[in-house]
Amino acid sequence: MSAAGAVPLAVPLLAGAAVVALVALRRAFLLVRVRGDSMEPAVRDGDRLLVRRRRPSALRAGQIAVAYPRVRPGAPPSRDRRALMVKRIAATAGQPAPPYLLPSRTAGRDAVVPPGMLVLSADNPAGIDSRHFGYVPESQIYGVAIHRFPHPTRGGGPDRGGGPDRGGGPGAGRGRAPGTP
Repeated sequence: MSAAGAVPLAVPLLAGAAVVALVALRRAFLLVRVRGDSMEPAVRDGDRLLVRRRRPSALRAGQIAVAYPRVRPGAPPSRDRRALMVKRIAATAGQPAPPYLLPSRTAGRDAVVPPGMLVLSADNPAGIDSRHFGYVPESQIYGVAIHRFPHPTRGGGPDRGGGPDRGGGPGAGRGRAPGTP
């Protein structure tokens, strides 16, 4: 085989590798535009979040999670990625359930988050969170925010505070994705 014959073969191989890489990236990451004020002041309406898929065992309290929404306890979650919600993980399985988020479940006792469940919180006290829909199954979490891009009309650049899942700082906060209450 001549060198001239190797070039045409390399082009489809490189194109195929590029397609595989793009599909892998698309499965691992998602860009979400936040709609609503439930995560203000840290994440504001119009901001974009770069979301990375995580295994349930990698989820930690304080991270900003993007989840499939539940309208009420026991209701099946929507799997529509256009209707994701953005909330902070307040507690994971085995951790104490924050009484201010789950008062009916923790009244008069020290409740612990059940296995496979999470407590989600809105940064804005007026936001909808586990106070309204209860515990959230880990399987409802699409991923966690690893970077915040502020809405371009507010000025400033991308979040340089270590990412929104670090707690505190310029990237910390909770919000709603398109279609969340």
